[in-house]
Amino acid sequence: MSHEISAPPVLSRKQFLLAGLLAAAALPRRTLAAEKVRYALPAPAFLPAFTPISLALIKGYYANEGLEVDFQTVAGGAEVAKRVAAGEFDLGGGTGDTPILMRPHGLPIKAIAVLGGKSLTQILIRRESGIYAPEHFRGKTISVTSTTDTTYFTLLGFLSSIGVRADELKIVPAGPTGVYQMMIDGKADAMAGVPDWAVPVLRSGIKTMTFRSDEFFPSLAQAMISSDQTIAARPRVLHAFVRATLRGLADTIAQPDAAAAAITARFPQHKGKEDMVRDIVRYYAQHVYPGQRIPGEVSALRLQRVQNFYRMRNIVERETPLKDLYTDQFLAG
Repeated sequence: MSHEISAPPVLSRKQFLLAGLLAAAALPRRTLAAEKVRYALPAPAFLPAFTPISLALIKGYYANEGLEVDFQTVAGGAEVAKRVAAGEFDLGGGTGDTPILMRPHGLPIKAIAVLGGKSLTQILIRRESGIYAPEHFRGKTISVTSTTDTTYFTLLGFLSSIGVRADELKIVPAGPTGVYQMMIDGKADAMAGVPDWAVPVLRSGIKTMTFRSDEFFPSLAQAMISSDQTIAARPRVLHAFVRATLRGLADTIAQPDAAAAAITARFPQHKGKEDMVRDIVRYYAQHVYPGQRIPGEVSALRLQRVQNFYRMRNIVERETPLKDLYTDQFLAG
């Protein structure tokens, strides 16, 4: 009994491609593992100051970039810089002038993006204090969070720009709550603080005047900082993180009330304080985040002017070349 061997079927190009697709679909799926990123926050994550980052996390922007971010809180921007420089974190939060302050101490960090074109520091004055001209600051009391905080250095720059010496008035380090409570209680004539602390004063009902410190001294907004080593080793990851965060920033500027609602829903610390959080996020969206030609850009001119002042006042012992203070390589594309 003979057996005939039949010729293999002849497939058209379309049939061939379809067969390949069907075969591929039958294979076990492989997914790329998310890149792990470690981010150091200088204060608790629930603060409205971190709305762009919180919103990017809530909306899945980091996950869309293939990132799995581990956010941890450390004690302030200086500690962020130390631990980022040591490689414990890939990047973290500070202000745009953090590299100016920390590079002279041997910490190889740079600003890789700044969240806003205005200053983080707000100068509030009680109207009843009678401060209507630079000379009226003399003899007054001004509250700050601490004398090692960036808002304090910005206050010094502000006073210098209007011709007032720091020793001609009383500057009181009052902590993150006392800085605004002193104003509300009438124990301070003015305060220098971030929007998170300025808004409670504005909502208290006392009559105030507000100075945008960057109109007098070129201080900067919040920044993301990373180390030279991580910038060289993980550029794709840093670019993805910056891109996702700037999406959160754009959403916050466009719809601050929606952004505030998102973070109050996520963080139980805001229960019962929804109106306060809304007003703080609105303040950031109106008075801190706008003003950049390119989202996230770091102004070399402002960095240089701030550094010149810090060196003149011996806040830093030496100047750092601008190229070592920031990079804009993660903003394009």
